[in-house]
Amino acid sequence: MKQSTPPALRRTAAFGATVALVAVSSVIGIGTTAAVADTAETSATSTSGAATTATTGDGTAPTTVVEPAAPTTDPATDATPTPTADPADTADGTDATPAAGDTADGTDPTPAAGTPAESTDPTSDAAPAADAAVTWDQPSSRTNRIVYTVTAGSDFSHQFVAHGGDGPLEYGFAPSIGFDALKWFSWGDDGLLSGKPTVVGAYDFDVLATDTRNTATQYVRIIVEPGAAETIGAQVYSHEDGHNPSWFVSADGDVDPSGGGGLVTAVPVAPGGSLWTSAAVFDHYSNPLNGTEMPSESVLTSSDPDDVLVWNADTNTWKTTFTARGDRTLTLTSEGLTMTIPVSVEDPTLAFVGSPTSNDVRTTAGKAFSEQFGTTGGIEPVRYSLQYSDGSEADPTHADARIPDHLTLDRETGVLSGTPTIAGDYRFDVVATSGTQTVRREVHVVVTPGATTHLQTFIGPNPQLLGNTTWGYVPGDQLIRIDGTGESATHEDVDSIPVRQGDSLYVKTTPMDAWGNATAPVEPAPGDPAPKVTSSIGSDQVTFLPSVWSTQIRFPHASVHTITVALDGATSTFDVSVTPVSSSSDGSLAYTGADESGPLAGALGLLASGAGLLVWRLRRRHG
Repeated sequence: MKQSTPPALRRTAAFGATVALVAVSSVIGIGTTAAVADTAETSATSTSGAATTATTGDGTAPTTVVEPAAPTTDPATDATPTPTADPADTADGTDATPAAGDTADGTDPTPAAGTPAESTDPTSDAAPAADAAVTWDQPSSRTNRIVYTVTAGSDFSHQFVAHGGDGPLEYGFAPSIGFDALKWFSWGDDGLLSGKPTVVGAYDFDVLATDTRNTATQYVRIIVEPGAAETIGAQVYSHEDGHNPSWFVSADGDVDPSGGGGLVTAVPVAPGGSLWTSAAVFDHYSNPLNGTEMPSESVLTSSDPDDVLVWNADTNTWKTTFTARGDRTLTLTSEGLTMTIPVSVEDPTLAFVGSPTSNDVRTTAGKAFSEQFGTTGGIEPVRYSLQYSDGSEADPTHADARIPDHLTLDRETGVLSGTPTIAGDYRFDVVATSGTQTVRREVHVVVTPGATTHLQTFIGPNPQLLGNTTWGYVPGDQLIRIDGTGESATHEDVDSIPVRQGDSLYVKTTPMDAWGNATAPVEPAPGDPAPKVTSSIGSDQVTFLPSVWSTQIRFPHASVHTITVALDGATSTFDVSVTPVSSSSDGSLAYTGADESGPLAGALGLLASGAGLLVWRLRRRHG
């Protein structure tokens, strides 16, 4: 079977962190793998004594290396030759002829390998140690890695051995594909990498060898291939391009339509229609053995000899054209496994997937939602649209109060999505059409307000806010004067509200979300929290009137009063200019001081905006 390299499971580990860890370990003397990045491209071998096959990533011929035993870590041992019989030896076993460079007393003035030479500089105690490079036997690079292969579920083990250095070598492993490798592999500072991976993929490692002074890196890739075929299934499409309707058929013959909705007894197809079938074979660990990149020709037969079956090697699929009505069975064989596919050749009825006749969708203003409307039974491509209950078309690209704003419908896939901002209760139909068949499903979308972000406050001379002039405090910290009502109302920005000394104003407020939706009922019920209204002048008389859900403020003294309204975590403030009407009875001027020490009435709660709120919503709705 032709096998392509599956996509690497790459979750790159922090290579720099590995380097830092090794550096710290070296400094404090812990026997931790030194993992200092080395730009040199080096090579590897094994100490198992067995031949290991590895290939480089560029597809060159594999190299078989008989891997020697691990080198001794004592340089002095390697430097001492094994004694042999020599004619020049004396009878007592000594060498009568000193070797070149030996002194007369038989000592060697040349230090053994790895032993620092004595310094001839009287000012220096010892010369620096030798600096031997660390090397690998087989070259590699980040773009040309040494490749090892293993079957999913099989044990993998490889001993990495480098050469050279000024002392014992230690090894570090940096999994380039991230910490996914930690699930399947383990390693130590002795250079042994082992594991039992079960997921097909490519696992890259950077193997570092170091003597704490010198470092060399070998780049390897472990390819995990699928195991033996164990289970089979079939993907069946009603269109060559893979569009829905489609079905997955298990080895037990269960037919599961795409998009859900429960199992059906058979794959439906119309007389003269075609189905496209591809095998799906998996190993014990659910790794796929075939596909468009891993072609493995399957065999398909039909219980009706008049059906026409054609194999497409490019797409690895079978096309079956059905000539006559009735039930039949397709038999599919791939990778030594066989299954059956029940097929019903009739004029199938178009239907929405799922048993409910309606779909309830709940979302919050400003929050995106997506709902899939799937169908089964269609012969020709299914197209979707929106309609109202009276059969008129609904166009989500145009503003219409009967459907949520910012709504879209994918006419080919049936995905209804959007980010509505206007709270409300909406009902409409999603309509699916295939050829001459049409089905509809009622949709109920409820958009609830978002969190309170500000208050919409209206002020007037009476509790019902009736009269030709009222004031409103809206987002943007702007106080406006409203003259008239309805469409003829005019608006003017003002700095404060004028009122005569001793008169009262009435305040109604509604908590709003960021999109102008009221977050509390317009007509609050008894027991709902009321707004808290305070004044900068302590002598003002503030009284909440539950019967009209309004707050009365009486102004006994003339001055500029700052009023604050708080509800549901939001506040708004506005100024009231109280003008004096007369002098006091003892001949002194009317009081204009700001006494803020008196008690202030109020409580948290919901509010009704009255006619002013209607005006504001109309302005928002129509721009």
